Amino acid sequence: MSKTIISISGPESSGKTSLAIALAQELGCAYVPEIARFYLKDHGNYSFEDVQHIAKLQLEAVQRAKGGSTPNYIVLDSDHVVLEIWFQEKFNRLPSNWETNKAEWGIDLQVLCSPDIPWEEDPLRENPFDRDRLFQRYHERLELDDAQFMVVDGPLDKRLKAVLEHLSRG
Repeated sequence: MSKTIISISGPESSGKTSLAIALAQELGCAYVPEIARFYLKDHGNYSFEDVQHIAKLQLEAVQRAKGGSTPNYIVLDSDHVVLEIWFQEKFNRLPSNWETNKAEWGIDLQVLCSPDIPWEEDPLRENPFDRDRLFQRYHERLELDDAQFMVVDGPLDKRLKAVLEHLSRG
């Protein structure tokens, strides 16, 4: 039986990790953390090649979760959209194999988190003042990709309830 892959996406400090963890706990399923958080703790400044490596590691983590024995769902705390916008914002370009890479993710539902919650300071975050603009970039990218997605906003409990209701409707 194939697993439904749910990705949590959106700009920095928009509640992605909190929602991903809460959703995985509620569904009793695999959770794939954002690899960039672990990688960048050990690397101060980073390069285009570092982000390429992060994208490779993130996709490998997704592939491992797909092969695991967890039931029904996999929840991702990052996805190719996060990485694509990061590449474009920071380096104004994408890796040459990006379209092939995107196709390998196999995401069934992307949950786009609105940045309508307070900014939380974090040494790894870079964009405290343009989250709304970035949110629009995410929204446009998902529409252009003709992705199956939904937007969530408000506090964590409202977001979690909206995703669970969406999943229950099939």
